[in-house]
Amino acid sequence: MRSLLFTIALLCALPDAWPADLAGTDAGAAKPLNVVRSSVNRDRGGASFNFAQLTDLHIGEGASDYGTPGYDDAPPGGDIGGPAKTLRAAVEWINANKDAERIAFVMVTGDLTASAERSEYLKVKEILDSLSVPYVPLIGNHDVWPYVMTSRTTYEQAPVPLGDRTFNEVFAPTFRKLAAAFPRWDNGTRLAAVPDKQGSRSYLENFAFSYRGYRLICLDFNPRSPAGFDFNPEAAIHSHPPGIGPEASLHDVPGGTVSWLRSELANNPVKGTRNVLLFAHHPLSKRLIDFIKKSFSIGDYERMAKLLRKNGGAVALWDAGHIHRNAEYGIKTLEFQDTGVNGIETGALKDGSLRLITVWGASPGGR
Repeated sequence: MRSLLFTIALLCALPDAWPADLAGTDAGAAKPLNVVRSSVNRDRGGASFNFAQLTDLHIGEGASDYGTPGYDDAPPGGDIGGPAKTLRAAVEWINANKDAERIAFVMVTGDLTASAERSEYLKVKEILDSLSVPYVPLIGNHDVWPYVMTSRTTYEQAPVPLGDRTFNEVFAPTFRKLAAAFPRWDNGTRLAAVPDKQGSRSYLENFAFSYRGYRLICLDFNPRSPAGFDFNPEAAIHSHPPGIGPEASLHDVPGGTVSWLRSELANNPVKGTRNVLLFAHHPLSKRLIDFIKKSFSIGDYERMAKLLRKNGGAVALWDAGHIHRNAEYGIKTLEFQDTGVNGIETGALKDGSLRLITVWGASPGGR
C-alpha cells in the first residue's frame, strides 16, 4: 500500500515526467551551441590536426514513440524534436567552420538515440550524413535495447538487446566509407557476435583506425543486461525500467572489449609514444558518485587504470561523454598513481555542448 501511495505521489508531483508526443509535431527548439576547446600532447608541438566531438545526441528524447509506431520503425519527416534540431545546428556549424578550424573528422561518442528505435537511428544518420567531413559513430547505453512507451506506466521493448544490430545495419554504408577513408582500418569485434546474458548474441562495437601517426581505438563498454532498480521517477513506476542501465561493463569474455583492447595495444601498427587515443561512451572517472551506477565500478575502474598505466607510454587520451558534463583530468589509479593518460568528458550535444580537440605531434601531410 505504501509503495502504491508513493507511486501515485510521484505521478502527481511530476506532471511533466511523461514525454510529449513528438512523432507528428515539431515541438522543441535547438539549443545554443557551446564550443569547448581542448588539446592533446600540446607539449610536443609540431604538426597538428583537429577533430570535433559530439556526444549524447539523444535523438527522439521527449517522444513516447518517435517516428512511425513501434521501435522497428521509420523516422518522421524533418528534424522533429529539440535534439534533432540541435544536431542539425551542430552539423551546420561544423560545415561552416571546417576550413577555419581545420576539422578533419567528427567523433560521435554514443547515445545517438533516446531509446534505440530504428527511426531514431535513421534520423541520426540522415542528419550526420550532411556533414562535409567524415564522422565516426560509437554506440552508447541508450542505443542498446530498443523500446517505446505505450502509456505513462507501460512500454513495449525488444525481446533482446538488439540495438547493436540496428547500429550495424543503419551505419553499414558509413563504415564502408570510413574503411576507405582511414588507413589501417580494423573492424575489430563489431561484426562478430558474442553470447550475452540474455541467451542472445551481441555485437560489441570495438574498432580502430589510424590517422597521421596516431592510432584511434573505439571501445564498447555498454552493458547488454536489463536496467535494474534505480532511484529515479521512472524506476519508481517500473520495477524494471526499459532499456539498459548507465553502468559500464568490461565484457571480459573471449572476443570481448577488454581482451580486444589488450591485443590492439600490443599489436598497434603505429607504435610510438603517447600516440594512442581511446574513445568510449563511458568515461574513466574516479569521482565516488560515478562508481555508483554511473560508469565503471570501483574494481573495474582499477583494472582499467592499471591497464592504462601499463601502457601509459603509448596512450595519451580517454575521450568520452555519458555523464553530460565538460571535464578534463589526469587519470590515476585508486592509489593515486599517474597513468600518464588524460581524460576528457564532453557535455551532451542535446544541451548544446560541442568540443574541438587539437592533437599535436602528428605526422605531416595527409592521412
